[in-house]
Amino acid sequence: MKRMILAIGMVGIILSYMALGETHVQAAYENNPPQSIKLDNIFTTPAGSDSTVVQNGTTKKSYVQVTPDEGKNKNGAIWSTANNTLDLTKDFESSMYVYFGGMGENAADGMAFVMQNDARQGNTIIKGSGAQMGVWASDVHYGPFDGIQNSFAVEFDSHYNDGFDWNVGKSIGDHLAWGFPGQKSTYKDEGEGNRILNHNAVQSIQQMSNDRWYSFNVKWNATTKVLQYSYGDDRAKNPVVSVDIDPQTIFGGTNVVWGFTGSTGSSTENNQVAFAKVPGLVNEEGTETVTNSSGDVVAGKDVTGKKVSLGDNLHYKVGSKYTSGKQDWENILADFKLDGDVTYKPGTLKVVKKAQDGTEKTTLLPDSSWSNKALSKVNLGKLGTYTTDANSSAYITFDVTADKVGMVNQSEAALNGDNYLTKTNALSYEISQNKAPTLTLADAGKSVDVTEGDAYKFNGTWKDVDSDTANLSYSVDGGSAVSFASDVKNDPKGQDHNYSSTVPATSLPLGTHKVSVYAVDSDGAKSNVETVTINVATAGLLQFVNIPTTTSYGSTEIPAGKETVDINRGSDWDVRVKDTRKTGSHWHVDLTLTEPFTTGKGTANEHVLKEALVYKTGTSQTEFTVGTAVKVYDKTTVNGDDVPIKWADDQGVLMVAHSADYKGAYAAKLNWALVDAP
Repeated sequence: MKRMILAIGMVGIILSYMALGETHVQAAYENNPPQSIKLDNIFTTPAGSDSTVVQNGTTKKSYVQVTPDEGKNKNGAIWSTANNTLDLTKDFESSMYVYFGGMGENAADGMAFVMQNDARQGNTIIKGSGAQMGVWASDVHYGPFDGIQNSFAVEFDSHYNDGFDWNVGKSIGDHLAWGFPGQKSTYKDEGEGNRILNHNAVQSIQQMSNDRWYSFNVKWNATTKVLQYSYGDDRAKNPVVSVDIDPQTIFGGTNVVWGFTGSTGSSTENNQVAFAKVPGLVNEEGTETVTNSSGDVVAGKDVTGKKVSLGDNLHYKVGSKYTSGKQDWENILADFKLDGDVTYKPGTLKVVKKAQDGTEKTTLLPDSSWSNKALSKVNLGKLGTYTTDANSSAYITFDVTADKVGMVNQSEAALNGDNYLTKTNALSYEISQNKAPTLTLADAGKSVDVTEGDAYKFNGTWKDVDSDTANLSYSVDGGSAVSFASDVKNDPKGQDHNYSSTVPATSLPLGTHKVSVYAVDSDGAKSNVETVTINVATAGLLQFVNIPTTTSYGSTEIPAGKETVDINRGSDWDVRVKDTRKTGSHWHVDLTLTEPFTTGKGTANEHVLKEALVYKTGTSQTEFTVGTAVKVYDKTTVNGDDVPIKWADDQGVLMVAHSADYKGAYAAKLNWALVDAP
């Protein structure tokens, strides 16, 4: 009996010693999330919360500590600030990583992603048991329904509770599920025992607290009012979950606070969340596209299955455009790996940035920026609208040559900023053995005038070395393709074949147009695109729009001796011409003296001036004689504006006074003629 007492006493001593010596051993990935963003001015914590935002000044990584790994009976809540609430009339997306420590089965109890419109807003906190995870109502049988009101939650439950989790089953283990914490229908109080939580879309995780970070992504479609979330990278095991949510019914409005809650009971759990995308913080349109030498997109976000020809030159464009947000996208670095059998063309690597005012700046990067067909941390600067030095878009561009027949499966590019991380789309296209056709257009590069109502006729040649047939098409101003020759036989191959066609007048309204012509062979390869500019103008009118009924010259004294004096025109010389015909038309103005300058006509004091009217240029002088037309102005039409018939003061149509002239007021008749000729 004494031995039994002694053994029990020794066990008591050992247990006591272990309790006194309990220490926290940091797991390998604790406090070390995957690449994540800074969380400046994003979150706020209510009074009494054990949550905090942890900033790492060295790595610029930040994460949310929902509940710490030290101490029991902790309650955590952390909410978006008033400036970072969610507007459910707009789509949003959030990407994050969640961590549950490394304590295995000893971890408890978990945390929850929450969207809520509780009256307390950012001051909301639930003080309760670990099973409540800071969001659910009391787990006491017939207890109060005091969960966060007007809310939706996704729980990450790392500990089986006999009450709340009774309908899940212990064999499921750790799990994800969703529910509406503020609704009574979320809970079930039946018979005797504990309250049961109604779980929706249960996903078994087996063991969350395994010292690993897991991705968690949330998307909201404002049009369909469907929220989707996904956990981890194994979609077969953990498929995307879709939840129908009517914001008015669930939240009582369309603006909600969001964040995380968590709690512990008699056990502890190190719950952490790191972010790649905070919803609404930065909205952008990242893209990765490939175009051919004709400018056609052969691969991109919504373009797949296209072919290019072996040896083709291709143009890559990788980057993003800022569309909206609550902060500028800071310090963006791009990582890109060039995949497939393509070869970079030296001297083509550039960064193109567009400022907020639309101006572009292109910077040529050294070819040494590449390392094993990869670009690392290419600086794209800042995008946004909140500071003047932020650009509206930034792209990496470069050219490659298609070297080998086969598929090119290009992986996405990573665009990592201090406050937003994203990836562009991946893309794919096929390099085909087939050679693209070549095409000529007789008017390529020219500007051709066409009268309104007339069609435009064009012609040229095409050639293809290997395909059996080709389709020929044109487009007007980049519009839909118009096929004018289908399945044209390529016989003999490799030789020029003539073509001709017409663009109807109905496709060429008044104005300037671009007509582009190209060929596509039977294998889908597109030729070069040749373009002509078409200027369509009305037949137009050439006419005087103003001729004064009388014009005058100034007065002067009769010169002495053999001298002559030029008499300048008066201010009433206002002759104007309008030509609405096509640009480049020619015209001139003739002036005829039909009656000479005379004073006292029909009286005894009648006098006539001789050699009184002249037309002067800088180098010549022409005297008017009665009945003979003199060209006094010529013009080539530039536009349809009025053209005033004017000369320099000492040139043009002038009067000349001679010493033999008699004093008096003289009058003559002039005839103006507008001539449609150079």
